[in-house]
Amino acid sequence: MANPHLNPSLFAGAPPAAKFPTPGTVITTLAGAQYRVVKVINAGGYAVVYEGINKFGNVIALKVYKPSPDPAKSLNQWLQEIALFQKLKHPNVVSIHDAFQCEGLLYIVLERAWGNLSDYMKVASPINNALVRELATQLLAGISHMHAHGVIHRDLSITNVLVFHGPPNGWPIFKISDFGISKAFLIPWQPKVCTTGTGHPWFVPPELIQYGYTNELSDLYHLGLILLFVLTGHLPFSQGMTRQQIHATITSGVPRRLAEAVGTPLGGYISVLLRRTQQYRFQSAQAALNYLLKMP
Repeated sequence: MANPHLNPSLFAGAPPAAKFPTPGTVITTLAGAQYRVVKVINAGGYAVVYEGINKFGNVIALKVYKPSPDPAKSLNQWLQEIALFQKLKHPNVVSIHDAFQCEGLLYIVLERAWGNLSDYMKVASPINNALVRELATQLLAGISHMHAHGVIHRDLSITNVLVFHGPPNGWPIFKISDFGISKAFLIPWQPKVCTTGTGHPWFVPPELIQYGYTNELSDLYHLGLILLFVLTGHLPFSQGMTRQQIHATITSGVPRRLAEAVGTPLGGYISVLLRRTQQYRFQSAQAALNYLLKMP
């Protein structure tokens, strides 16, 4: 993707008043691309995602950043996410098609998924062990690729794993999305440690609660929670739980025990990802993938 209108100098000064698109709106970029907005797909803390159609009739996803009191911070976050999508080209990472500013809003154009993993579980649950293993294999391939490029995702969850139609009579394709709070480390020997919070309140690794940091192995803990959800159909949290109750559930090791209680090799594998002490987890995404591929 090469777009001259991504030059940060184009956004100098105060942005114009934001005007969110509505269904039927046709957006024309400075480069001449056109996108027609169809509907809202999802809305989060800092962005809204729309389904759209490009001028060739292809369905795409439009991620639109919400206006911020600090435009410079929003711009930097937008540019960073674009750079990460461009850098992390992989079959299990969502692809970026375009990025632009329009009427005070920052857009990223992505490939359109069928839905996220939470949506998929509503129609496909229960999921058999073979599909859980396939999901784990694909996501570990994507995570290993990210880590090899010095990127920690920090926000892997059942809403940030997207589901795409695979080949006829084949598995779905699972892809990692949403790099809004991800961290890239450019120096290979630089310690890959973050001291800020993660995204979803349920997907908090024990090390962040107890010691105030996350790193590459925190992504593996997030993966463990995702696989536990898919394997059992639930997580040990509920909407009514307070932050303190969620943290107590995590630090007391409930997720790991739930995985162990499944009583299968796959449950045992997931329990390793969910160990509270990092040194007892798999020590890299690649190591976790290699172990999984050798399991009977």
